[in-house]
Amino acid sequence: MRKERKNLPLASILPNLGQLDWLPKNPRQWTKGDIDRTAVSIREDPDFLEDRPLLVVPFGDETFIVFAGNLRREGGIAAPLASAPSVVYFPETAEDFETIKRRAMKDNGSFGSWDFDELANSWDDLPLVDWGVPAWEEEAKKDEPEPESTVSEDDFDEDKDEIHVRCQPGDVWELGEHRLVCGDSIDLEQVRKLMGGGRS
Repeated sequence: MRKERKNLPLASILPNLGQLDWLPKNPRQWTKGDIDRTAVSIREDPDFLEDRPLLVVPFGDETFIVFAGNLRREGGIAAPLASAPSVVYFPETAEDFETIKRRAMKDNGSFGSWDFDELANSWDDLPLVDWGVPAWEEEAKKDEPEPESTVSEDDFDEDKDEIHVRCQPGDVWELGEHRLVCGDSIDLEQVRKLMGGGRS
């Protein structure tokens, strides 16, 4: 498939709202806060868009639809930028259309998980939350009042009142397709019993 790298006016790039019959509407959603944080990130580091350009397809003569980078487009407009680095895809075959659809989804996907200890201990000098990176929430400030407790005492007496126990450690309960064990999740034997020889 032919592709061209260009610096396109943002006014000529439309969001993917499902205008093309072969490309579904962008499934990602964001808030004004997400757009504002993206705009700040772009203003702080505009050259980063060179490494993460918008991926677009033609839609008419001088108009394009972004299929990867919809939020970057919104952030660029809010920054405000007049133009953005883009790669224009020119699909011709069914395989080309499938490639674009696949890349639209891959651009929005995210594999892996965060090591919060590493984030907190080695990356805490950066504004992670502003960049959309989840981070530990700071403990409540000392000058903030403690929330009122909604716990109320009852007349239950642990020494006198008997509790009817419905399960014992090691019991496995089946809930539809799911299984629940009364046990210790770090006890290998109990986990094996829960999994019934299967793998998650």
